[in-house]
Amino acid sequence: MRPRATRPGAAPATPARPTPAWILRVLGTFGALQGRLTGRQPVLTPEAALMVTRDVSCDSSKAMRELDYRAVPLGEMVRDCVAWLAMEGLLGAVESADPRP
Repeated sequence: MRPRATRPGAAPATPARPTPAWILRVLGTFGALQGRLTGRQPVLTPEAALMVTRDVSCDSSKAMRELDYRAVPLGEMVRDCVAWLAMEGLLGAVESADPRP
């Protein structure tokens, strides 16, 4: 099986399987070492690897009760965020934040 060709500048294809947590942690360790040797910011740090490999559950009932917090659907949250970023001039040339036709 040959790898699929991608357009120049296109994002790489999504892996078929998730990367195991231990591999991400090892890559984070090597990233930190590489950063120290080159003086450049690593792509993946040990701290970032730890954050993305942890299973974190949060209970929002106290915020709902005391702060009148309400959970919103992800799509609405992303649209609000993109609208705010556009209003602040932080997106550059973005045509539309709504993927619907």
